[in-house]
Amino acid sequence: MTVIFNWYGGDNSLGILSVVHTYLNLRVYFTAPVINNVALRNPDNYQITVDIPSQAYDFGGISVTPEDTLYPTYVDIETTDCTGGEDYELVITPGVIIGEDAAILESGSNTAEFVGVTEYPIVLAAIPTSLSTVRIVFSKYMTQNSYLYNPSMYVWSGGLRTLNVEEETNSTVILTTSEQTSTTAYELTVG
Repeated sequence: MTVIFNWYGGDNSLGILSVVHTYLNLRVYFTAPVINNVALRNPDNYQITVDIPSQAYDFGGISVTPEDTLYPTYVDIETTDCTGGEDYELVITPGVIIGEDAAILESGSNTAEFVGVTEYPIVLAAIPTSLSTVRIVFSKYMTQNSYLYNPSMYVWSGGLRTLNVEEETNSTVILTTSEQTSTTAYELTVG
């Protein structure tokens, strides 16, 4: 878990007090209670970018859930995976978050940095669906990239080969394999 604190002092200022990053979740604390409205809950108002431009990725919020009160002091943002050790910046759209006392989150107090935390995926199950396909279930949402779809990343024992990889859901893929033998146990190593 990574915690970054900012302080924008003064009784009437509204800013980001801190960001707590746990895997796939950011908890963003404000310096004062805010109004629980549509703008506060809109994921489009929360932009996350990585500091290394060559590793740019769309880290927009998937969902935003405020503290369960009329005037929350924090929101939880469900996100895509933020790679461990990388520096990220959260920018909340200025002018849309309003404090209980009518203060507005403005430029200069709408930005915070945090360090990514990674939980590496594990294979939860390999389920044969035919003699030439296997459903692979991962422990987390998988980033869509060339590694996920590369058949050479899925190595089987017993001479079985992975021929093709297709996404089924965010955390499952379907592997097309060479012909399986119905009584043979195969071991999968995912690189």
